[in-house]
Amino acid sequence: MITFFIKSTVCLVVLYGFYHFFLRNQKIILFNRFYLISSLILSVIIPLIVIPVKSNYTINTTLERIAVSTEQFVNSETTTEINSPLLNLQNILTVLFILVSFLMIMRFALNIFRILRKIIRSKKIQKLNTTIVLIRERTLPYSFFKYIFVNQSDFESGKIEPELLWHEEAHCERYHSIDILIIEMLNIFFWFNPALWLFRKEILLNHEYYADSRVLSIRDTNDYQQILLNILLRNNSSYLVSNFKYSLIKNRLIMMTKSNPQHNANPRKFFGIAVFLLLGVALTFSREQVLKTDSIHVESDRVIFLPGNEKPELFPIKKGEYSEVSRTFGEKYTNTYRKAQTVHYGIDVKAKMGTDVIATAGGKVLKAIWDGGFGNTIVIDHGDGYQSRYAHLKDFTVKNGDSVTKGQTIGHVGSTGFSTGPHLHFEISLKGERVNPMTFLK
Repeated sequence: MITFFIKSTVCLVVLYGFYHFFLRNQKIILFNRFYLISSLILSVIIPLIVIPVKSNYTINTTLERIAVSTEQFVNSETTTEINSPLLNLQNILTVLFILVSFLMIMRFALNIFRILRKIIRSKKIQKLNTTIVLIRERTLPYSFFKYIFVNQSDFESGKIEPELLWHEEAHCERYHSIDILIIEMLNIFFWFNPALWLFRKEILLNHEYYADSRVLSIRDTNDYQQILLNILLRNNSSYLVSNFKYSLIKNRLIMMTKSNPQHNANPRKFFGIAVFLLLGVALTFSREQVLKTDSIHVESDRVIFLPGNEKPELFPIKKGEYSEVSRTFGEKYTNTYRKAQTVHYGIDVKAKMGTDVIATAGGKVLKAIWDGGFGNTIVIDHGDGYQSRYAHLKDFTVKNGDSVTKGQTIGHVGSTGFSTGPHLHFEISLKGERVNPMTFLK
C-alpha cells in the first residue's frame, strides 16, 4: 500500500508540475480539462500495473526501495513498546486515515442529500436542456448536472443577469459535475495528498474558463467583466456544485483577453501527452525477477547430512514461541511488492514482534545489515560450505565478525523489508546453493 501511495504521489506531482508551468496559462481549455482529469485517473491506475523487464535499473525499483524505507520507519516506531501493541504509530495512522475518510464520506453524502432534497422539494422550470430549480436561500446561481439552482425571489423579479444563467448552462452542457464528483471521491481516500487539492483547484478554475468562453461568444467582453466584478463579494455554501464561489476573478479576467495560436498550443499538447507516456513506462516497468527453479532442490523425503562438527539443526525460533510455518521451501507465490511470481528459497515462520531468533548452529557472523527486500538480515557461516540466513528482523544482538554458539539469541522477529507482517524468513545454503531447511531442523 505504501508503494501505491508513493507512485500515485509521484504521478500527481509530475503531472501537476507540467500543467502548472506549461499548460495552466494557455487558452486550450478543453485539452486542459482532458489533461487534468486524465492525470487523476492515471495516478490511480498506473501504480497498480507492473510490467517485468530485463533491466538492472528501473525507476519502479527505486520507488520500491523508498517504500521499504518508509515502511521500515513505521515498523520501527510501532515496535518500540512491545507491551503496548494497541498504541503505536502504525495503528494511530490507520485510525486517523479511517476516521478522516469516514468524515469525508459523510460530508460527501450529506451534500449529495441536500442537493437532491432541493431538487425534489423546490419549484422547477423546465428549459430546453436544463432545469431551473427555484430555492429560497439567498445565493448566486449554481449548477449540478442539468439543474441550475437560483434564488426564487430574484429569478421571479428578474434580478438575475442572463449572463449568469448562460454561464451555468455551459457547466451543464459539458457535464462539469462529473469532474467534481471524481475529484471529491478521490479526496475521500487521498485527502492527505496536497497535490490532489491543487488539482481540485485547477479543475474548478478550468470549468469557469470554459463557461466564461461560452458567455463571451454571445456577449461583449467588457460588459461581462463588469458583471463579474459586481458579484465578486457574493458567495455560496455547497462544495459539489459549479458556481462563482470557486472563481479566481483575476485569472478569469486575464484568460478572457488571451488568444492562443495553434502553433504555440500544439507543441504543448504533444509534450503533455508525452509526459503521460513517459510516466506510464517509468512507473509500470519493473526489474524482472528471473526464476531459476531448476537450481532448487526440494528434498522432502530424505535428511541432508552435512559435514563438520556442528551442522544446522536447531529451529531458529524456540518451540512454543511461533505460531506456524506460513510458507515453505520451493513454494511459488506472487510477490506482494513486485506483483510478479517468484519462488520461495526458504521458510517463513510467523511469530510475535520481538520474539527471540536463535542461531541454528555455531559459527561466525558474515553480515548483520539492511539487505534490501530482506530488511534487517543476519548471515552466519557455519563452516564446511553451509550458511544460514535470518531476514526481516526487527534488530540485531550481534554484529559483523562475531562468533556465535548454537542457540544464542542473534536478533528479534520483525517486519522489515518486503514484509507484510511480523515473521522470520530463514534459509540454509550448502556450498552456495540454497536447500530445504526442514530436512534437517529439529
